Amino acid sequence: MVGRCMSIFMYTLLTAVFALFFTLVSYIAWHIRGQSAKGDYERKKKWQNFLDKMEVTKTGLDAMSRTPDLSNACFQAGLRTAEFQLSAAPLLEDPASQVLCGKQGLAQGLLYTTLMQEQEGWGKRTQAVARSRIFDDEVQYMLASMAKDWPEAERLQVVTLGCGMDTRPWRLRRGASSRGHSPFKLIWYEVDKASIIELKAKRLQEAGICDGLLAGRVVTLQEKTKVNPVPTQRSTHRTHPASEQLLRRPPSLVVDEYYSLDCDLRHEGALRVCLQDAGFSSSHPTLWILEGDFLPKLDTASASALLKQCSGCSPMGSCLLATTVSSGCKTLALQTGFQHSLEDWQIPGTLSSVSGWDHTAMLGEITQLTRTRYKNECYPYFGRFSDSQELAKLTDVEYIVTTRRI
Repeated sequence: MVGRCMSIFMYTLLTAVFALFFTLVSYIAWHIRGQSAKGDYERKKKWQNFLDKMEVTKTGLDAMSRTPDLSNACFQAGLRTAEFQLSAAPLLEDPASQVLCGKQGLAQGLLYTTLMQEQEGWGKRTQAVARSRIFDDEVQYMLASMAKDWPEAERLQVVTLGCGMDTRPWRLRRGASSRGHSPFKLIWYEVDKASIIELKAKRLQEAGICDGLLAGRVVTLQEKTKVNPVPTQRSTHRTHPASEQLLRRPPSLVVDEYYSLDCDLRHEGALRVCLQDAGFSSSHPTLWILEGDFLPKLDTASASALLKQCSGCSPMGSCLLATTVSSGCKTLALQTGFQHSLEDWQIPGTLSSVSGWDHTAMLGEITQLTRTRYKNECYPYFGRFSDSQELAKLTDVEYIVTTRRI
């Protein structure tokens, strides 16, 4: 009898323990789901408040979506501004980009960067920022190399095709050339669509960065004072917010002459005419910059024709620096705007045969270069903003290629 009572008691006790355990597990699961939902709600509310604070309206974002090239140009500048504002040790300092991105581009850049930080972890860099830093270093290296190869040249020229809201003429570090204490004369040309060029000139003038005046197709913005490069090192402690710092000390042009040109590159010969009207000389060594998605979005025939125009305007010793897309990235080509990213002309070794450039080399993929050169990691190209799991984790997308006329 006693044994039977003990058995019933133990059975009841075990049943109660299991019931309590199941209830506890259910409560924990419910609490976690509730906290997750609450967190999602709070994040959405926080970003809505953020967008409201930035005065970003649906109408404004819709307007940007109807002009994708202009929207992307402002977004890229917004990403560089976000790096400068959010990072304690920024990989790239670009205070001039803050006035060029506008409210919409700034909001997009800050939102994208912060969401990437929350989703993928802190301390990494966006691919656009990493690419800009690599291009900065390569441009400086190539200019120094060209100055050494052309000791008697009166000037060096740089042409950026599809410039967007690029600010390299304000942030590039200038060094002395091989000719001694006097740096070489650097002439900088930027080429893009009229809508981008006009907006860029307007924002530069409004910010007081340059006293440029739109005259036909050419905006000439020349710094009359002594060259004062934008500092590349700063203390992590700021006395004033970045926006106040920019207004207190506007960046200065670090090039000797700057020309911003609107040109329809679809017309054969238009590039040469546009540049020559602005004083460009085919007899002086030239560095061509094709950064971002400018080249990958062109079809084979258009890209080949454009690169031939560049080589035709360049004497021996001129260089070209460009972004290409991995030929093995089929998913990217099929699901994004890079429809022509798999064409053979983008593979180093074949570029010279179709465009007139004599020597081509691949520097490497942006993520790998960032890890090797700067000991930094990059966020995935798309992250969780893509519905495709394959695209979400994609990192090896953009490659940097250099070529030279020898």
